[in-house]
Amino acid sequence: RDIRVLPRLANAGWCLAMAACTQRRPVWAGTLRVGRRAPSLHACRLLFPGIGLALALAPVAACVTAPASRLVRRQNATSAGDTHPEMLQGSSRMSVEKGAPVKDQVPLSVPADKQKRTREELENVAVCLNPGKESIEAKYLLDHKGNWDKWVKDEYLTHSDRVDGWAHPAFGKKNLPQHMIIGFVGDNKKFPLIPASRTHFDSFGDHLDNACFTFNYNDVRGPDPYGCRPFKKSFQPLQELRNCIATAISHDRIWKNRYAENFPLGKKKVPYITWCNNAVSAEKLWKKVKIRLCVPVDNERRAEEMMKFALAKGKKDLKTVEQAGLHLRKKIEFSVTWPRGRSKPFTPETMDTLVGKCFHVTKGKSLEKFKALQHIGQCLPIMYDKAEIMGYGLIDAIAKFKLPKYYSPNAEAKLKRVRTPAASSLCGRLALAMLPRLSTAPYTFFPDRNLRPGEGSKYHRWEECLHAKEQQCRKTYFCWEQALSRMCGKTERCCPGKNAEERLAAHQQCYFNPKGVPVVGKFKLQLPNGFRTRLEGMGANSCPKLMHTEHDASV
Repeated sequence: RDIRVLPRLANAGWCLAMAACTQRRPVWAGTLRVGRRAPSLHACRLLFPGIGLALALAPVAACVTAPASRLVRRQNATSAGDTHPEMLQGSSRMSVEKGAPVKDQVPLSVPADKQKRTREELENVAVCLNPGKESIEAKYLLDHKGNWDKWVKDEYLTHSDRVDGWAHPAFGKKNLPQHMIIGFVGDNKKFPLIPASRTHFDSFGDHLDNACFTFNYNDVRGPDPYGCRPFKKSFQPLQELRNCIATAISHDRIWKNRYAENFPLGKKKVPYITWCNNAVSAEKLWKKVKIRLCVPVDNERRAEEMMKFALAKGKKDLKTVEQAGLHLRKKIEFSVTWPRGRSKPFTPETMDTLVGKCFHVTKGKSLEKFKALQHIGQCLPIMYDKAEIMGYGLIDAIAKFKLPKYYSPNAEAKLKRVRTPAASSLCGRLALAMLPRLSTAPYTFFPDRNLRPGEGSKYHRWEECLHAKEQQCRKTYFCWEQALSRMCGKTERCCPGKNAEERLAAHQQCYFNPKGVPVVGKFKLQLPNGFRTRLEGMGANSCPKLMHTEHDASV
């Protein structure tokens, strides 16, 4: 009834032959038996390719015998369904009819499920670009692609920093896949490939901080190489909140004197640095892998952690000042940098300042300002220079670049740059803004294919990224790389290229085939995961190849 099914059957036959007959013994030997003996490898090589060949010829027979009117209807439906209004209403260079600009053309039909998903992606991005009006902004970006010019201006095409990806051995285990870190700032001067020698604990006197937290948002003409200014409406309130929190805790007696006190570790009491480096937050794989989440942080990183927990939306809505106050006090005290069950991390005076002055939760006043902060809380991870998953959502990875344990010539878990996607800092932030659920989904470790060495830890369906029910460092990173390709598919201003024509060609590739799946005729090959990641992006002009996010067995 539908000839689209037949090429998939052909693909299944060929892939079954490849999977079964490239093994040293048949994958089904021992389960399928002929008499008392399992089929030989020679019989396997004859049987399965024959089935694959028969299934491959099925579409040809169907096309010969099918009525011409049905094929015509199918062709018209395909041509109408594969065209998106973004491709029609974008740049005037893409004209459907000669002599008429594209923006004046009537958009063709779009599949309902794809249009709904695209609108959801754009609304996630618009929360950080234009909070409070994200539905209107998303609709405008969907219907009028040229509106991207307002956010991704010409200066970001020529004078913008590039994104990158860093890694180090996960949990200090070399036999596990590498722990991945998203980099929005690839500046070699700020994060040199060869770090300076440091043999002592860094007391955070080097003033290394995130660009978007120190950016002057009131200066509308200053340089912005790291792509912070377009997010002014969400970044500036978060910047003010972090400054308020960091100032308050810097004067707190308990927090300020933590390095001079001893903390319980087992049956002993040790200095804070020793406790933090050895504190075990969880044990996995039958207690063979100990997850240590504590990293010595400064006031700014502790403020960011506090914001992450306090602004996260729970299952129940906070309707009263009393509910919001209890919620904030509980989240402010929770931290991986402080022992559970120990005395409070801050004095009561500091707690009152944080709740009332910083988060704007005061008796007799409205919760409007706190609700506004909570609404843009999902934009916090895209303000970082480097972001990573460490147990509880996305955190600021810049703390690791301050510690000789991770970032020094003789580091135990040495950080190194392993990926260099072809995208600007601004587009990298827009891509992660598309996936807010990655920061709130529960952390999973085992059993999970994401930790399996090889291809299985890199391939994820886009639905698994957009509607994540679980997260983990590698899944988050490679979902972000997929989002980079899809951002290029939404606007050519996020595509690589030396000129407008090259960016437009990359835009077309990333819109129609963002994963670079091999195409036979008009059909994309449906492959198992093991073959998929090896074949995706093999073409010279495929989207992953152009974006430098193709398969790499070394990561």
